[in-house]
Amino acid sequence: ESAEGYERTATVDGQMQTESWNRTSNSGKFGRMVANRFMVEAEGNADSIDQLKAAVAEIDPDDLTDLVD
Repeated sequence: ESAEGYERTATVDGQMQTESWNRTSNSGKFGRMVANRFMVEAEGNADSIDQLKAAVAEIDPDDLTDLVD
Protein backbone atom coordinates (compact mmCIF):
# COMPACT_ATOMS: atom_id res chain seq x y z
CA GLU A 1 0.00 0.00 0.00
CA SER A 2 1.18 3.51 -0.79
CA ALA A 3 -0.23 7.00 -0.95
CA GLU A 4 -1.26 6.35 -4.58
CA GLY A 5 -3.08 3.07 -4.00
CA TYR A 6 -2.89 -0.56 -2.96
CA GLU A 7 -2.85 -4.18 -4.10
CA ARG A 8 -4.29 -7.06 -2.07
CA THR A 9 -4.68 -10.78 -2.50
CA ALA A 10 -6.58 -12.85 0.06
CA THR A 11 -8.71 -15.94 0.47
CA VAL A 12 -12.34 -15.06 1.10
CA ASP A 13 -14.89 -17.81 1.71
CA GLY A 14 -12.34 -20.34 0.50
CA GLN A 15 -11.72 -18.62 -2.84
CA MET A 16 -8.84 -16.36 -3.93
CA GLN A 17 -9.71 -12.70 -4.33
CA THR A 18 -7.52 -9.92 -5.75
CA GLU A 19 -7.94 -6.18 -5.83
CA SER A 20 -5.84 -3.20 -6.76
CA TRP A 21 -6.78 0.44 -6.73
CA ASN A 22 -4.99 3.60 -7.86
CA ARG A 23 -6.34 6.59 -5.97
CA THR A 24 -4.65 9.06 -8.32
CA SER A 25 -6.29 7.80 -11.51
CA ASN A 26 -9.44 6.27 -9.94
CA SER A 27 -8.73 3.01 -11.70
CA GLY A 28 -8.24 -0.53 -10.62
CA LYS A 29 -9.13 -4.15 -10.88
CA PHE A 30 -11.07 -6.62 -8.76
CA GLY A 31 -11.31 -10.37 -9.27
CA ARG A 32 -12.45 -13.48 -7.49
CA MET A 33 -12.10 -17.19 -8.15
CA VAL A 34 -15.21 -19.29 -8.59
CA ALA A 35 -15.08 -23.03 -7.97
CA ASN A 36 -11.27 -22.85 -7.92
CA ARG A 37 -11.47 -22.76 -11.71
CA PHE A 38 -12.81 -19.45 -13.06
CA MET A 39 -11.48 -15.95 -12.43
CA VAL A 40 -14.19 -13.32 -12.72
CA GLU A 41 -12.62 -9.89 -13.02
CA ALA A 42 -13.59 -6.25 -13.62
CA GLU A 43 -10.99 -3.65 -14.54
CA GLY A 44 -11.19 0.03 -15.39
CA ASN A 45 -11.94 3.53 -14.20
CA ALA A 46 -14.61 3.97 -11.54
CA ASP A 47 -15.66 6.21 -8.68
CA SER A 48 -14.46 3.55 -6.24
CA ILE A 49 -13.35 -0.07 -6.00
CA ASP A 50 -16.88 -0.84 -4.83
CA GLN A 51 -18.19 -0.31 -8.37
CA LEU A 52 -15.78 -2.93 -9.70
CA LYS A 53 -16.77 -5.31 -6.90
CA ALA A 54 -20.43 -4.79 -7.79
CA ALA A 55 -19.73 -5.60 -11.45
CA VAL A 56 -18.08 -8.89 -10.46
CA ALA A 57 -20.97 -9.68 -8.11
CA GLU A 58 -23.36 -9.51 -11.08
CA ILE A 59 -21.94 -12.83 -12.35
CA ASP A 60 -23.79 -15.72 -10.73
CA PRO A 61 -21.21 -18.25 -9.46
CA ASP A 62 -23.73 -21.08 -9.89
CA ASP A 63 -23.98 -20.34 -13.62
CA LEU A 64 -20.22 -20.82 -13.94
CA THR A 65 -20.10 -24.02 -11.90
CA ASP A 66 -22.94 -25.41 -14.00
CA LEU A 67 -20.62 -25.19 -17.02
CA VAL A 68 -18.33 -27.87 -15.58
CA ASP A 69 -21.01 -30.24 -14.31
